[in-house]
Amino acid sequence: YFVVFIFMTTFTFLNMFVAIFTNTVVALEADSEEGTNTEMRRINQNITELSQQIELLREQLTESE
Repeated sequence: YFVVFIFMTTFTFLNMFVAIFTNTVVALEADSEEGTNTEMRRINQNITELSQQIELLREQLTESE
């Protein structure tokens, strides 16, 4: 009886460990992708703003000539 109990308990804890590990890895991957997307949006916004500023400077240069 005790041998069966020990095997079943070991199997249950091993299953729980694998589930927690898998869940943690999936959560970290999702956070990483979300952070990357946020960073890319911020960079794209900065590039757009810089492009607009460059365009304004070009217009001012052509007006002053």
